[in-house]
Amino acid sequence: MSCQKPKANPEAYTYPVYGTTIGGLARLLGSKYFFLEPPSNGEGKEGDEVPGCVELFPANELAAGMER
Repeated sequence: MSCQKPKANPEAYTYPVYGTTIGGLARLLGSKYFFLEPPSNGEGKEGDEVPGCVELFPANELAAGMER
């Protein structure tokens, strides 16, 4: 049995959620993005700031609406 937390469903969040090019999910707080789910490359954890060199893309409808 795995102790790993199940992957989050981006559509379950009530605020804009973004995917990252290194895996994981992020949200915007103030002017910075923070991981909601750790990146798959193992170089960060939940709550860490997303590095500026990482590209983000909308992961739910709320984030997609922010892009327009």
